Amino acid sequence: MGRISLLLALVAALVVLVTLLLGGKVSLIFSGTLVLLGSLIWFVFAPSNIYFTFVPEGTAKIITVGDAFIAAVMQWQGRTFARYLSGEDRWTVVPEGEYETGRRFVLERDDQGRPTRTEPEVARAYEPWHLGGLRWIGLWPFQKVHIIHLRWHDIQRNAQGESPVFHDERMDYVLLRQDVYWTILPRAESGGEERIPLDVEFLTTMRVVNPYRATFVAPIGWIENVLLRLAPVYRGFVATHTLDQLLALRGKGVEIWEELGAAAEFTLLQQTIRDEWGIEIMPNGVQIKDISLPAEHQEAATKKWLAQREAERRAAETVGAVILMMAEATGKKFEEVQAEIQADPERQKAFLEMAKDLVTRQMAIDGRSFVDIRTTGGGLDQTLLKLAAAWQRMPGGSQERQERQPESRTRVPDESQRGDHLRQIRARVAAREEEEEGEGT
Repeated sequence: MGRISLLLALVAALVVLVTLLLGGKVSLIFSGTLVLLGSLIWFVFAPSNIYFTFVPEGTAKIITVGDAFIAAVMQWQGRTFARYLSGEDRWTVVPEGEYETGRRFVLERDDQGRPTRTEPEVARAYEPWHLGGLRWIGLWPFQKVHIIHLRWHDIQRNAQGESPVFHDERMDYVLLRQDVYWTILPRAESGGEERIPLDVEFLTTMRVVNPYRATFVAPIGWIENVLLRLAPVYRGFVATHTLDQLLALRGKGVEIWEELGAAAEFTLLQQTIRDEWGIEIMPNGVQIKDISLPAEHQEAATKKWLAQREAERRAAETVGAVILMMAEATGKKFEEVQAEIQADPERQKAFLEMAKDLVTRQMAIDGRSFVDIRTTGGGLDQTLLKLAAAWQRMPGGSQERQERQPESRTRVPDESQRGDHLRQIRARVAAREEEEEGEGT
């Protein structure tokens, strides 16, 4: 804004000077011509890329003659092109400042003419002065702004949340700022023994660091081509993780970047894309947005989830019943027995031994078979979780039991069976108390 104000002040001073020197009519004609020309440039020529153009902040435009590249212009505060370099490298975007060119000045030589003292050549890289985003193109219609055709998906917010939006656009600029691009891997198999085909959505953050290479060296439509090259790497990443691990990595770009960085294939591809195509994948710029199961696996996952919730519910009910029986056997309150189990590892061990038999019996009544339960320490809440985690239904257990005992699905413990359980618990509690009294004496 300071430069614009200075330019306007200079124009005003020029108009005043012409008025004083040439008189009223001549100065009026000159001022009108100046205003008309400025209006044509600002409102007609520049928006139409005729003689001049407007370069939006964070972008560059390619200038061609007969479709051949001659130059690039950019507008990005604090950045410029590395014009001190040669060839394609001079169109690399760098922060404004001073840079060593790689050449050295010879300050002194010996008698044989050999350099004895040198210093590095330093180049100043600063964007030339300009009026905002207004840039000179050249003589129209010979010098034109190059049009670029790109297709990509990004993520946009709407009433339903976030969703990918497809773009197919012809643009007269190259975006230099980083942007996030969406891609999906259909039926990418997860790792481990599960090998579940997943639809995995990835977000990749990239930016153009050399607009010449991105436009004329990279394949046409560089966004789609970069994502196509990355797809096998992403599939390999998915294949080394289980579904639960992938779900835990959603939105965690740092962890994903560290794992990808350890893969030689990704590192080589990343370097090739930057050095040859002028496109940079930003650090920590790869994220998993979402994971979807195919329809046939969604139903199986739902059944598994419901079975786990049922197991947890039954575990809590059965363990609670055991604590209640122990309270009745000792004449204590439920809360007291629960606190004693939590506080004393030995009591917790005895409780688990007594609970195991009742749990197994109760589950067998429902036509299920379960693995053995062995847990120690961690408090009652952790014990319940361990019990729930340990009760995994064994393959064929329910079916085999149904074949051997079809009536077991409707059998329930009668009063005598419950009385036997209670007497057994009381006997064990009494034996335990006698052992403690014996140890005390």
